[in-house]
Amino acid sequence: MTERKSKKGFFKGIKSEFKKIVWPTKKETITATSVVLAGLVVMSAIIKVIDVVLRFFLNLAV
Repeated sequence: MTERKSKKGFFKGIKSEFKKIVWPTKKETITATSVVLAGLVVMSAIIKVIDVVLRFFLNLAV
């Protein structure tokens, strides 16, 4: 019987925690996604530049 009560209490706790969640608005989600994508593009460009420079110097050495 105590196992059944503890399961009920567990799921009640989960339910009450879900009520406390503050979900982002559509605008906040779009802004955060845009920032992540912009960062991805910048980091990709930096890695590409490093790759080209290193390849250039390695070709000079060979």
